[in-house]
Amino acid sequence: MFLNAYYFRAHMYTCVPHQIREDLEWMADLGTNAISIAVLEQDLFAGRENIDIVCQEADRVGMKVYAVPSRWAGLVAGSPKVPSTFSVTHPQGWMLDKNGQPYFSEVCGVHSSVHDPATYEFYCKSLDTLLGNHPIAGIVWDEVKILKKEDHSAFARAKRPEDAGQEWDIDQGALFFDRVGGHVRSTNPGIDLNMFLYSHSFGAPEKRYAQIENLDAFGCDGRPWSVTDDGQPDGGKGKCLLGGPGQKFIDEARKNGKGGLMLIENHNMRAQDNHLMDQRMPEVLAM
Repeated sequence: MFLNAYYFRAHMYTCVPHQIREDLEWMADLGTNAISIAVLEQDLFAGRENIDIVCQEADRVGMKVYAVPSRWAGLVAGSPKVPSTFSVTHPQGWMLDKNGQPYFSEVCGVHSSVHDPATYEFYCKSLDTLLGNHPIAGIVWDEVKILKKEDHSAFARAKRPEDAGQEWDIDQGALFFDRVGGHVRSTNPGIDLNMFLYSHSFGAPEKRYAQIENLDAFGCDGRPWSVTDDGQPDGGKGKCLLGGPGQKFIDEARKNGKGGLMLIENHNMRAQDNHLMDQRMPEVLAM
C-alpha cells in the first residue's frame, strides 16, 4: 500500500519552514510515503521557492512529492476554490452549452474547451514548467469537472458529429487527459499519473476515464465510511467510499490494468464522526 497525504496550501504564500519540517517529520514517522501539494496556475511563477522548501523537507525525510494541478482551465478541482486565470484570459475557448451560454460554477468559474488547441498547449507548457523546476514524482488529477457536460463551443462544433451526444464529450474529455499524460511521459518517463472522480456516481464517464492509457492509478474520493452510516457526507449525498460505487471504481481500475486509488476525505469533518473513520478504515484499506 502507498500512503500519500494531501498537504494543501501550506506554501500559500507565506510559509514557516520549521512548521513544514515538523509536519513532514511527523507524517514520515507515521509511515507516509508521499505528500501531494496543490499547484495553482499562479504557483508556477509566484512563490515557487515555497514549493522548493516543501520538496526539500520531504526529500530530507524520505518522502516523495506529488502535484495536484488545481483549477487549471476550470477542468479539475484541487485547492483553493478559485477561477482559472487561463480561462479568464481565453474567453474564445470557453465551453458552451446548447444555448451558446458558458457553463459557470461558483466553485471554479468557467471551463475551457478541451478542443481549443490553446487549452492543450497550456496544460503541456504548465506541466513542463512544474516538472522542470521541481522534483515532482507524480501528478494527481483531482475530480474532473466536465464529465457530464456537452461542449458546443466553436472549437467543439468544428469536430462534433451531427448525431453526437454526451458520450462523445465523455470520450473527448478522456482523450484530452490521455494526450496530456502522454506528453508528460514523453519528457518524464518515470512520472506517476493518477486520477480520482466522485465516489457517489458510477457510469459511462467513470468507465471511460478508467480506460485512459496514461494513468497508473484510478479511483474515487469520499468519506471513509458507508452511505448507511450516520456520518456527515462530504459534498453530494452518498459521497462515501463504502456501501456505494467505491468498489466499482477499484474493480474498474484493476480491470484496466491500473492500481486502485481511494482519496479519504476527512477535511471539515465533525469530531463526532472520528469514531466512524476509525471503525471503517480497515474496510477502506482492504479495498
